[in-house]
Formats: sequence, C-alpha cells, structure tokens
Amino acid sequence: MRSQSFIWLGVSLFVCQALPAAGHPVSVKKVTAASGALSPTLLGRAYLVRAQRGDSTAIGAASDYRVQVALPAGTQGNVQPGQKVAVILPILHHQKTQGTVEKVEPHQLTLLLPRQVQELNGQEVRIEVPLKGDGIFKVPFASIYSPRGVKKQVFVVVGGQAEVRDVETISLTEGSEIFVAGMLKADDSVVVQGLDNLIAGDSVTVLEEAR
Repeated sequence: MRSQSFIWLGVSLFVCQALPAAGHPVSVKKVTAASGALSPTLLGRAYLVRAQRGDSTAIGAASDYRVQVALPAGTQGNVQPGQKVAVILPILHHQKTQGTVEKVEPHQLTLLLPRQVQELNGQEVRIEVPLKGDGIFKVPFASIYSPRGVKKQVFVVVGGQAEVRDVETISLTEGSEIFVAGMLKADDSVVVQGLDNLIAGDSVTVLEEAR
C-alpha cells in the first residue's frame, strides 16, 4: 500500500508539473486610433485680467478673464493664436460664448474671455477644444478601470500577461466606446471582461476577442 501511495504521489506531481497553470480568463478587444480631429469639451479655469469700471462686482460691470486649459497628455491642440473657440459658462443655464486663443503650448492652451458680466474668477468653465487625432485612441467603455476613483486605467494583454496603462478620458463616442489618450497603440488588446481581481503581471487566458 505504501509503495502504491508513493507511485500515485509521483504521478500527481508529474501531472501538476506538466500542465501549465491556467491564467486569469479574460475577453479582449483591439484598440483603434482616432481618425481625424476631435473637439472634446475640456475643463479650464478662469482668472480675472481686467475689471471694467474698476469694480468687477458692480451690477452690469463686464470683466475680462484669461482661461488656462490643460491638454490631455500626448495630445495636441488643433488651433492657432487668434482663433475663436466655444466656451460654456457655469450657471446661466450653461450659456455659450466665445474665447480667443492667445497662446498654444505643448500641454496647455490660454484663452482670453472678454467682457463677461458673470463673476468667473477662479471658477471652472468648459471649452470645446479642437484636438489633432494623433495620440488619441478609441477603446470600449467597459475596458476603463478606475481603482478607488483616483485615476483611469486599462489592462493590455502582452505576451500572455496583463499590463496596466494609465489613460485620460477625452470624450464618448456615439456607441459603447470612448476616446482616450495614454500609452497605447493601435491593435493593442485591452481587457473588456474579467477585470475583477485582475492585477498587473497576472497571467491571462484570452477566451474571446470581442468585435
């Protein structure tokens, strides 16, 4: 009996060593590059430049503001100094006005927003900023993972392992996908199902490639 037990133990160890460990089961979908320019709505912050009549709090007084808009990492503004862009004001039923591009920098745009009656100093406004398509990708909304709501990430399958990539969401598409900027490339495979308990470095088994 003892010899049979040793034999079965040896066979079990051999089978366990011979069979590869099953990876975390996932479904994936290919990343696609954005085609053409986009005009997403980005947040900017307004700062008082000049108060008319010397008192920006007076009824009817109009003030000029400068607005700084941070561009998503890896993207480029598709604008030139002097160009008009749409600005959506807080309060006032999200009224639209226009700002003038003053400066275009690699990671930031600066606009002039003249003659505003509404008090905007230090407030956030929304700006429709034309962006070049370079560095922008379309991924399934289901692939976006936000641990503790601090930042947004996707998992990319590379060589049978899950790699995490930070992304910045830009805008929704008409379907179930979203435009993002980040360290991605076209044809990367992002995980859309099986995100539960998945961590960077995990071995994965791709069950299905979503279309």
